Amino acid sequence: MKRGLVPDVGSTFLLPRLVGVGAACNLILTGDTIDANTAFRLGIAEYLAKPEEVVSRAQELASRIAANPPLAVALCKKAIYQGVKEPDLAAHCDFEIYNNTVLCQTADFREGVSAFLEKRQPNFQGK
Repeated sequence: MKRGLVPDVGSTFLLPRLVGVGAACNLILTGDTIDANTAFRLGIAEYLAKPEEVVSRAQELASRIAANPPLAVALCKKAIYQGVKEPDLAAHCDFEIYNNTVLCQTADFREGVSAFLEKRQPNFQGK
């Protein structure tokens, strides 16, 4: 805004969906810089960390995600991003059902169920 341009790279499409139209208008039309606490409050940032903790917090989050079944993580990411642009809830639910039908045939699904029933941590192999 303060350079005489419209925000790009999908900003005007994604920001209203993330923070709401009112907050998006405020951020875009004023061109104001916001601090980390405001970004967190608006849902632009998922976590707050002190500068010296950023790398360790990011590594901890990455480790938690990496401990999950890789095929399910990939399909969850795909479903999340498709869900943002899919206007039809029923069609999106069909997409989720299809993904789960595929995943139910994997060794990772069987390992996840076994681990749950045996009350232990799963050991996913990405198969």
